[in-house]
Amino acid sequence: MEPCAKAFAAELTKYRFHMPEWPVIANVNGLPYKDKESIPLLLKKQMTHPIQWQATMEYMKQHGIDAAIEMGPKKVLKNLMKKASRHIIVYSTNTREDLEELYELDPEDFVDKRPNFLERCLAMAVCTPNQNFNDEEFQAGVIEPYRKLKEMYYRLADEKKEPEAHHIKEAAALLRKIFNTK
Repeated sequence: MEPCAKAFAAELTKYRFHMPEWPVIANVNGLPYKDKESIPLLLKKQMTHPIQWQATMEYMKQHGIDAAIEMGPKKVLKNLMKKASRHIIVYSTNTREDLEELYELDPEDFVDKRPNFLERCLAMAVCTPNQNFNDEEFQAGVIEPYRKLKEMYYRLADEKKEPEAHHIKEAAALLRKIFNTK
């Protein structure tokens, strides 16, 4: 497979990668891509290295992931996930039924999951190890977003309100900024 992996790596140099808006798990280490530069490298590696399915499942479990979207040509991952983790709902873009369900999803369907979302964002921000020791970058990319996240959390808690879709989107963007900076 090494010759195929090299050809694939050469093909990948023709494309420009961006960080996904939501975490995408790499098969070779069971973790989200940490930066856009790692995407082609890890994609190449998955052709010659074992898939870390258990690590992927463990990551998802630890981070409270309860839904996933399979974007492959079949339903292999959906079927594997049914066996490995019954609490995760998996949608496959390869089936009409799943696509219809995905299109019908509304952020309001997830109201019962929202109260913990901001708490989880705060916890993940604090628990993620820092690898960036530039004071200015840390202030702008970690301290300020964390302060905003905390203010939003306490404001909603004081008002006894649940986060709405725009709060969740803003919290995710702040957390992403913290992750990218750290």
